[in-house]
Amino acid sequence: EQVPCALKEEGLYSFLMSNFLASQEDVHSMSSDAAEVLIAIFESWHCWKNSEGESLVTSLFTLEVYETMTCGRCRRKPNYPEQSSYGLVMEADAIRDVKCAFRDRKFEDILKVILMDDKMVCDIGTGGCGKENFVHRIVSKCPPIFTIVLEWETDETEEDIAKTTKALEREIDLSSLYEGLEPNKNYQLVSMVCCGEEEEEEDHICLAYEKDRWVSLRHDDALAEEDVGDWNSVVNFCGERKVRPEILFYEASPIEE
Repeated sequence: EQVPCALKEEGLYSFLMSNFLASQEDVHSMSSDAAEVLIAIFESWHCWKNSEGESLVTSLFTLEVYETMTCGRCRRKPNYPEQSSYGLVMEADAIRDVKCAFRDRKFEDILKVILMDDKMVCDIGTGGCGKENFVHRIVSKCPPIFTIVLEWETDETEEDIAKTTKALEREIDLSSLYEGLEPNKNYQLVSMVCCGEEEEEEDHICLAYEKDRWVSLRHDDALAEEDVGDWNSVVNFCGERKVRPEILFYEASPIEE
């Protein structure tokens, strides 16, 4: 069986999130870095194939992007190879800082500001001049699920967590972050893998959007579910319980006819 039966019968997200939480418990002892944990889990899932024989991780989660720049000083245009990634990695405190400075900015605008700060050096070793330049990110393959990893410090307060969560939004437009996409390439937040504290130990849960409400899923002996409510309830839930959203899964919105 190339595609697990549960994927067909129970639905994509309930199956993936259940297995993601179980897999996360297995690999978390080896790394506390959310990006490393995500990569380790996805790499272990590459054996799952779709009906065309392509890895489900590749077809569902992999973003193909190449970076270009034109040096503002020497006008060189170096070519860089296309790269595969599972999405973006962002520091939680950077999101808070930008939101504090630009209170009316949408989440996608906050991401764009942070990305603009990531410059590329005109490589002296290949004949460049050493000047830092803005990077153009051009997408050649956009997956149905876009992933954002949030990296946290170890001493975030309840207020820090609430402010970060409040800065997140249910919808983002990837065409505002990447070139090569049609306008209004909208994605909806469908689930978040979070890290909380349970009896002084880290506890991983999933917050998922199901049937017009958010629910909390915890993988113990079985997949326990708790009703959370609307998005404001999610912000309160994360702040009051010190639950840090670490991995955000955005799903491509249906194309309107």
